Amino acid sequence: MKTESMKDRLSEKDWERFRHRAERVGLTTEELLESFVRDLIAEKEEAKNTEAFYINQWYSSHWFGAEPENKFLAYLLREYKIDEFFNHYHLRDYNRALIADAYIHEKKKKMYREDMKEAEEELQKIWNSFLQENVCGHLSKEEEFKKVIEHYKNM
Repeated sequence: MKTESMKDRLSEKDWERFRHRAERVGLTTEELLESFVRDLIAEKEEAKNTEAFYINQWYSSHWFGAEPENKFLAYLLREYKIDEFFNHYHLRDYNRALIADAYIHEKKKKMYREDMKEAEEELQKIWNSFLQENVCGHLSKEEEFKKVIEHYKNM
C-alpha cells in the first residue's frame, strides 16, 4: 500500500505557503508539524504553554474534536449549526425565565410563550435533522443539549 505524503495531498500553493511558514521561523515542514502534534496531544498538565492552549481550543471547536460520546455536538459543528443551536437554546431559556417571573404581566407572558414555542420548534428541527443522520434512539434531547452547553462552558 502506497502512503501519500502531505505534500501530495495539498495543492502546490498550499504546500508553498506551509513551507514558507516553517522556513520563516527556521524550521523544516517536518519540525513544524512535529511541534504542532506535540502541542495537540499534550496532556492538560503539560499544556501550560500558549501554543498548546490555542491548538487544543482550535481542535475542540471542530466537529472532529468532539468527544465520541457527544455525537450531537459533533453533528452541530460538522454541519455548521452550532450558532443556530445556541441562538435558539438561549432564546428558549430566556423566555422560559421571563414566563416564570411573577412580576411580568400576563399579556407579555403570552408573547414570551409564543417566542419560546418558536425557539423550541427550531431546536426540534435541528434535533430531528441530527436523528435522521444518526441512529441514536436512546439519546435524550435535553441531556444532549446540556452536554453541548457544558462543553462550551469548560473551554
